[in-house]
Amino acid sequence: MLIGFAWVISFVAIYNLYTNSKAYVQIANILFKINSALGLYQPSEQLGGDTLYPEAWKKYESLSWFKTVAHHIVVILVATSWIILQSIA
Repeated sequence: MLIGFAWVISFVAIYNLYTNSKAYVQIANILFKINSALGLYQPSEQLGGDTLYPEAWKKYESLSWFKTVAHHIVVILVATSWIILQSIA
């Protein structure tokens, strides 16, 4: 009984991560395009030659579903395995 419950919880968690992360990646990519089009990563005279956004934020342009969700899936599967092993022992 506990094993089936653990698998159901894992499936629901992974499905929710998939759907939510897919939407997050789409929104993040759109925001990056808008910020780039507005020149927020370019040096500005009003800011004394600095950029409004730090250079490190540019790395978020290459978000993918795998990068945002893979580590969560590993944690869910490890937790599920632990629950199953505890119920067997």
